[in-house]
Amino acid sequence: MIQAGALPTIPHKRLTPEAARARTLRVKATRGFFVGGAVVSILALMGSVGARMLQTALAPTTSVVSGDNLVIDKPRFVGRTKRGDQIIVTADSATRSRTLQEGKITLINPKLQTSDGSRAKGKAGIWSQGDQSLSLEGGVELTRTGGDRATSTNAVWTTADAHLMMSGAVNLSRSGGTRATSNSAIWLTDLGLLDLMGDVTINLPTGESASALSARLDERLGDISLEGQALVRFASGQANSARAFYSSATGLLSGDGGVIITSSFGNGRAQRYVYEMRTNRLKLSGDAQATLK
Repeated sequence: MIQAGALPTIPHKRLTPEAARARTLRVKATRGFFVGGAVVSILALMGSVGARMLQTALAPTTSVVSGDNLVIDKPRFVGRTKRGDQIIVTADSATRSRTLQEGKITLINPKLQTSDGSRAKGKAGIWSQGDQSLSLEGGVELTRTGGDRATSTNAVWTTADAHLMMSGAVNLSRSGGTRATSNSAIWLTDLGLLDLMGDVTINLPTGESASALSARLDERLGDISLEGQALVRFASGQANSARAFYSSATGLLSGDGGVIITSSFGNGRAQRYVYEMRTNRLKLSGDAQATLK
């Protein structure tokens, strides 16, 4: 008899040894099912994340296995500079070793596009996924958004610093009329500067020609700096100095350090000269000596 307010009691049924073993097996099977399902879910999630990471670095259209190599048709790589600007590298095809884990991929007809729309290309190249660098070989061409163009034999792009190092018979032509050649050059995209190095020859915007061991072009200001054995040829003569600088804003050309002037009007020596290109006036200062003809 059950009293009011009391809960009914259920008699405890004792299991036989066979039933107890069956129950234990059912509990283990159920536990294994849930644990196995959790493992499968985790592996699926990791695979999904890994796939997305791979697609971020490499998004090929098709790929085939050839021996120890993975051949990719029309690959596309994405990188970012320290400032967060995106760069895109594409090619006709890419080959990557399946046995070597260097992260280097050989490219055919690679092309580089920066965030401002500038482009560089070559006949062959290597993309290094680790440091996101791109080497270009053979017939390298660089085209800037403003119309400036440069060619070289080889080039190396470093994504982190947004620098393009060009080497071998560098030729530069700017939309403003400046022409230059050098043995090598570094395009500093983040600073808007182009450094020319080794046997530099350059035509200034005003028509004068110059040469030096190295030169720097400021893309934004239009200024040009010459360093080391700077030689500037005027219509009536030439000026030798250790350094020279052309200012686009003032139209002045200045030089300092061991200045030697040779012209049809006379010769001179000084520590510094300033040449007004618009008026063809030349001023010497610092222990200046001049001999007129």
